[in-house]
Amino acid sequence: MKLKLISLMLISILILSFTVSAVKVLPGVTYVSGDIIYGFAWQMNFSVISVNNSWMLFNSTNFTIQNGCGETMNITMQFMHENYTNATTGDSCLQFNASYNSTGCLTYFNITGFDAHENYTLYVDSIFNQTIYTGAGTVVRFECSDWSGHDFDIRKGHGTQLLRVQATENVPNMISLANNVVIILGTALIISAILIIIGFMYSAQKGEMN
Repeated sequence: MKLKLISLMLISILILSFTVSAVKVLPGVTYVSGDIIYGFAWQMNFSVISVNNSWMLFNSTNFTIQNGCGETMNITMQFMHENYTNATTGDSCLQFNASYNSTGCLTYFNITGFDAHENYTLYVDSIFNQTIYTGAGTVVRFECSDWSGHDFDIRKGHGTQLLRVQATENVPNMISLANNVVIILGTALIISAILIIIGFMYSAQKGEMN
């Protein structure tokens, strides 16, 4: 009896471990939530995936999209930070592509799971769009009416903070470029000096011969 009880406990532990293990999804796998089709640009790993007729959950990030066109929209997941709280200013938290076959349809995006009282900056097709403050909630809300397809990138931090981070990142590149220019100019001056000396020596030698 004890052996059977121990066996059942071990089986329960194995089942529990399996249910919390990561879900691996590959390109070609899709989930349908109402008139939204979710797919993946490449292999991605999640701890939880849950689908409902009106929302889609990846880990703790919940997508609720109000489709303005009433036609099928395609969402292609590209990147999701493993922990939004651990992300630093300028880090990308969430990247996805959204595409319609229609144009001029106003669509509302409500994405939950972000940190409360935090600024997040939205980039659309790598161009700054707006900074969104979550307040007491964990929701990043925005809308789009210019279709047919866009890449959305939600980064942690206020837009002005991100500009400072990018400027700081560019300083080493500018210093490196300046150093390279100095080295090139210095090398050119040395070569010019050598050529001048050789010219003087040649002229002096030619004068002695005459």
